[in-house]
Amino acid sequence: MKYLLTNIIKSLKKEEVRQFKTHHSKYAQKGNKKRTLMLFDLIRNGKIDEYDAEIVNVVEGIKNKNNYYRVKNRLLNDLVNSLLSIHCNSSEEFELSNKVRMAQILMDKLAYDEAAFFLGEAEKMANNDELTSVLLMIYTKQLKLASIQMTDPEPILEKKEKLIEKIRNNDRLDHVLIKLSYRLLRSNFSSKEKGAIEILESVLEEMKLQEGDRLSPKAQLRIHKCARKILLQKRAFKELASYLSKTYIEFQEQGFFEKKNHEEKIIILVWLINALSRVGEVDKVREFTKVLGEAINSYEGLYYDKYLWVFVQSEMLMHTLEGNPQKAIIELEKLIENQKAKNIIDFFHVYLNLAILNFYIENFEASILYVSKIIVSEDFRELPQSWQLNIEIVNLILRYETGDLQYAENRYQDIRRRFRTEFYQSQYEEQLQFIELIRDFILKPEMIKKSKNISRIQLFIDKYPNFEIGANESLNYQIWLQSKLNKSSYFETMQLSYQQLSTH
Repeated sequence: MKYLLTNIIKSLKKEEVRQFKTHHSKYAQKGNKKRTLMLFDLIRNGKIDEYDAEIVNVVEGIKNKNNYYRVKNRLLNDLVNSLLSIHCNSSEEFELSNKVRMAQILMDKLAYDEAAFFLGEAEKMANNDELTSVLLMIYTKQLKLASIQMTDPEPILEKKEKLIEKIRNNDRLDHVLIKLSYRLLRSNFSSKEKGAIEILESVLEEMKLQEGDRLSPKAQLRIHKCARKILLQKRAFKELASYLSKTYIEFQEQGFFEKKNHEEKIIILVWLINALSRVGEVDKVREFTKVLGEAINSYEGLYYDKYLWVFVQSEMLMHTLEGNPQKAIIELEKLIENQKAKNIIDFFHVYLNLAILNFYIENFEASILYVSKIIVSEDFRELPQSWQLNIEIVNLILRYETGDLQYAENRYQDIRRRFRTEFYQSQYEEQLQFIELIRDFILKPEMIKKSKNISRIQLFIDKYPNFEIGANESLNYQIWLQSKLNKSSYFETMQLSYQQLSTH
């Protein structure tokens, strides 16, 4: 994998860097120590590309490419060992893996009783977590020990046969769910995959009939994942919100959400908040956003880093639903100054949200400032073309709104040039038609007053999907155009559209 070393180094947190350097200083050989640490620091600080042909002239002590590759591989190996040592007890899965490894080490040392103890401990953990593949491996090792120690293998064989039967019964369903999940993801949750929906619904019913009341927490959570995808794909938001609310309460009452399932609890809460927002349940959005905040701080912040931005987005959504984008802006500006957040949040998304929120309150100058920060950032060119185009269109709208028509016309020309390949593709039809409308706004400021142009604008509004608050987009083109027809603000038009959607 290209840039494996660079990507691992860039992913390290401060405490992991500190631990690596401590580990390195204790165990690295003196000759390699200086070169590997030097290479580590150069890559981490972005001063060198690991594939740069001139790298042999930069790192002290490296004389040729073969020598460099040896140092590079040594550094990668040291990083892997350091990370494994840091995280060896960071989760139950790591702990389970370590017990199985320890048992194998003891078997190799002929310490069979001690190996049996660790396998017994591992079996308890694997049973609790329903880790069938690991459990099968444990039974295999226990049978090997039984043959060595001449002990009765029947209890182990019976457990292994039951486990194999369970795996066999679940295999067909597992394969169907994997394939269907792939098809659903490939379809981007569009309504085209009706066959997949119907098959998945029948599979879920069959699963319930087969398992009856014996569905394990793991199985029920898997059903939940599939069902919520179906409802989202059908755009059945009321049913989705109702289903998520009901099952969340049931899972809570049945004690599903222990530490091992805590991440799934966070994911369900995020789905629930977004579903509730689409049906206008503002009070419940507020309630579950608070629960989400508590969840990412639970278990000593086990998933805090991973889901902080998701929680922030939920708060932004809540403030927007409450008609208070100013509060959302204040919260995001505080986040920019938060040193802890700076280490775990991609500020591209913070700036984009600030740009959109300032647009809502018609602070166009501030919005332009944040969009400009995004466009000139190093990460912007690495974004997918669809994202780059949408952000450029936001910039175009902003320039039009501020009356900078000459600059807006130049931006239009630049967009047509840079994205000419995309505009030949059918999936970019909406963006192309929209920027052509903006160009006419720029060149013919009075066009909005003519009936034929109003009909053309209305045709565009009617042609494309309905507005959805909280959807993954920057500004909604239909809402912007409708606001021009209504001679109202974007935010007022957005709220009106949202109220109409939530009553359906």
